[in-house]
Amino acid sequence: MSFSRLNLICLFLHISLTSEAQDVVITLTAKNFGAPVELDSILLENIDNGSHLMLNYLPPDFNSYDINLSHGTIINGLEESSTMDFGFYQYINKPGMLSFYAKFPQDRLLTLVHYDVTGKFLCEHLLISRPGVSLITYPIRGSFAGIVAVESQNYHQSFKVVGDGVADGPMIPFIESTFSNKNLMKNSIMLLSRNNAFIFFPGDSVRFTVYRADMYTQYEACRPYQGDSLILPVTGMCPGTPFLMDFDGNLYTTVQIGGQCWMRENMKSIHYSSGEPLVDGTGIGYLSSDDTTKYWFNLNDDSLNVAFYGHLYTEAAALNGTNRSGVEIVQGICPSGWHVPSDEEWKLLEIFLGMSQSQADGINEWRGSDEGGKLKETGITHWELPNLGATNESGFIALPGGARTHEGYWLSMPYRGYWWSATRFDSDNLFYYRGLGYEYSTIYRMVISISEGFSVRCLKN
Repeated sequence: MSFSRLNLICLFLHISLTSEAQDVVITLTAKNFGAPVELDSILLENIDNGSHLMLNYLPPDFNSYDINLSHGTIINGLEESSTMDFGFYQYINKPGMLSFYAKFPQDRLLTLVHYDVTGKFLCEHLLISRPGVSLITYPIRGSFAGIVAVESQNYHQSFKVVGDGVADGPMIPFIESTFSNKNLMKNSIMLLSRNNAFIFFPGDSVRFTVYRADMYTQYEACRPYQGDSLILPVTGMCPGTPFLMDFDGNLYTTVQIGGQCWMRENMKSIHYSSGEPLVDGTGIGYLSSDDTTKYWFNLNDDSLNVAFYGHLYTEAAALNGTNRSGVEIVQGICPSGWHVPSDEEWKLLEIFLGMSQSQADGINEWRGSDEGGKLKETGITHWELPNLGATNESGFIALPGGARTHEGYWLSMPYRGYWWSATRFDSDNLFYYRGLGYEYSTIYRMVISISEGFSVRCLKN
């Protein structure tokens, strides 16, 4: 039997040691707009000593995880199993995964053996078990039917396994057990996934990174102490549209915020989706009287800024010369199937993030409370200190791309970010825009001349 085949059948999680009084146990929860979500895996990295551990198999159907940092283990939801007799017990399974409880009375060296339905030996794996209840999980590739036997001195147990890792049905263990140890003792609850590669002492700094297939990776670094609760905001990509590409080949990721699907980066294209080019505004100077030429700009006339901040556009360029009221969808510079958001669509975003309708309707003022912070990228890699209230809870990753005035001056990097809307203000040659600032957690709404150079974020039709 090949080594790879053996791994496919025999891969499983090791069992942890029981917690001790000096152990540091914290609770980690990932939330998408306040709702806890189930994770695929959690990475622990000790920043002080460089040790790390990936917790690849998390208990199914849980969305809050108790982590014993002292032992590199997950302690989760096994309280209901404290009264189990010793042996194996069925757990909630998923397609392609066989999970079951294992409860043993004391430290043991176990031999776990797989046989096919004819009784032919397939493989075996040695397991050091610890006292208590553990959750053991096997990934199953394709159909599997056979016998799994666990053996040690004075102990034997076997069970039949049938199921299909591809079909919708879960793996189902049919248990048949025999015991020869007559002196079993009940022990306290504990959990799985022991790994000596992670070393932690109270006071160490740890980076926690959480993963889920349909969510963007998120991390947070801190000095965890006993009883701490850590909440990491995570955001999801738009269903069916995890990314899109513009005419120039620039790739953009997406984020679902409420009922809206937004791009996570500013536009970078210098062509419309039809292939029509825009006009390079480098060194063009004063533009106050020009409200029709479709200019794009590099922030500070520096092409190196495009990778982070995208291009700045005049309103004529952003909307491709369309002079609308904001009721109709305006594709403008956006890729096919996407459009420049209207003033009302910006309001929908702001209200979803917590702003009241009356606040959203405010103009020429910083509105709301923490909605701007939920849009801004965290930290000071791009934003100036203090980057007040920045949590990026929405996943929007707003950056301080600044602006170009119609006089030809560059403003506000790294202090401000400005974004066009597609809505005209009354009959004047003015359009609504949004602004975010390093010293505010709120959002600015105002109207301005169409000759200014602002960023563009696109919204899915």
